[in-house]
Amino acid sequence: MAKISKEKNVFDELLDGIDFKNLTPEQITGPNGIINYLTKSILERALNAELTDELGCEKNQPKPSNVTNARNGSTPKTILLYFMTVKYA
Repeated sequence: MAKISKEKNVFDELLDGIDFKNLTPEQITGPNGIINYLTKSILERALNAELTDELGCEKNQPKPSNVTNARNGSTPKTILLYFMTVKYA
């Protein structure tokens, strides 16, 4: 799990690798900008991890015999955040 503290962490290292000086405001905050992309990626991973924990198996793996619920496809969802809307499929 990523260490989140006041010390330099994996998120700082990720951001250090981005050349913000050469990005336009649209590339940062626009609908296809890095803020939207990172937010979507974090939410998708968190929701998939929650589902994996609930079902007891990874995506595309056989479900345990004691589990009655299963992954049966997906439908697009829209998650409304207080600062942005993220489309999740």
